[in-house]
Amino acid sequence: MVGSKRRKNSRGGASSSTAPPAPPAPATYELPPASSPLPSPASTRPPWPRDEGIRIPSSIVWGVNLKKAVEKDECVFREISEQWDEYDTLFYNAWLGIDIRPTRFVDNIAMRIMGIQRDVLHLVQKIGLGTICLKQYDLYPDLVRQFLATARVYYANEVVKNALEGTLTFLIYRVRYRLPLRDLCGIYGFERDFIGVALPAQFPGAQIFWFHFGNKAYDSKTSTQIDVRHPVLRYVTRAIGNTFLCKMEPGKMRLAELILLSYAVGDLCGDECCLPINVNMGAVFAHHLVSLKTKPFSGTGKKTESVGSLLTPIFQHFGIRTEGCSIVTTRSLMNEEYLKHAKWIKDDWLWCFSDTTGEHMVQLPDPELTAIGEDPHQLLFEPDPRLLITPQPSRRRRIPPLPTADPGASSSSAPAQFGTSTV
Repeated sequence: MVGSKRRKNSRGGASSSTAPPAPPAPATYELPPASSPLPSPASTRPPWPRDEGIRIPSSIVWGVNLKKAVEKDECVFREISEQWDEYDTLFYNAWLGIDIRPTRFVDNIAMRIMGIQRDVLHLVQKIGLGTICLKQYDLYPDLVRQFLATARVYYANEVVKNALEGTLTFLIYRVRYRLPLRDLCGIYGFERDFIGVALPAQFPGAQIFWFHFGNKAYDSKTSTQIDVRHPVLRYVTRAIGNTFLCKMEPGKMRLAELILLSYAVGDLCGDECCLPINVNMGAVFAHHLVSLKTKPFSGTGKKTESVGSLLTPIFQHFGIRTEGCSIVTTRSLMNEEYLKHAKWIKDDWLWCFSDTTGEHMVQLPDPELTAIGEDPHQLLFEPDPRLLITPQPSRRRRIPPLPTADPGASSSSAPAQFGTSTV
């Protein structure tokens, strides 16, 4: 779909104002060979003001395959204009079908009880993630839908992308907002001056690094966070997935999680495990947000999204009005209930983990056991065997045998055979 040549672009400087020159292309896609941006199909009806949850009428009949429509060049490479267009309507209407839920943040109470708060906060800062996992916000579902339906990223030079020249842009109430990535970093407390726009695509020392704290061999497709034995490392990894990486199912230990964890403790594990931090976290986060745009068009079934609370400080940065907007003030936290549901802890804060000898539990808090200092052996999380508690095997409920058919009955009157259902 993408040609080998790319169009040169000329743009003026970007700022946080609402009316600088309109850039021609998003940053998340390479530009096809063309002499000018593809035109945007302008909306024939102003979408706002309108009540929340009401579909916006469209003058275009898109057909059945909407996923194909949003993947076409006419959509992907269209000009970023000041006006709400028909593709914005298509995306917004699709996002009306997504259940917008509060973002799940770390819970200070749970961390204090487990005795891991100081180390968790230290590693989050060492990675360079500022307050994104920590600071909680109210949620404005309809503003989130408008943002995710229209979000795009662009750079002054699309061939050699530089985070210091990048901009996140979106529409709210038909107003085009532009947020330089440096300003985005300021909102969340990221380092502003790194120029890289993406995490490394490879981690040659992944297996060696994983060996210091994980079970079995590392596989980005099958390794999970439950394989991480240490409470601090597992908690930090899940917090990153819930927030910065915008994961709805953050249980997997993907390469991105492993790389970010290496920024925190890789220096304890040797040179092959220590990756230099030269990526702009604002750029990475912005691209994650844009990648969510097509979520309503992939897969089937009911979908949910929980990144929305993290967008509230962006709305506050621009002073976007929230009067009359629906608001969710409920906080979603990595608290005791959540950790029990994830099978990380049992009653009385017993930490659950496994190693080569089987499954174990150990009582928390135990600062001497969970502290992470300068000794790489601390990452192994090897409690004194005298402290270990072996989980009791759960009793299986006896299932009564199915009734047998009357030998004299015909096959049509035999009782039905029911299999075990899975949920």
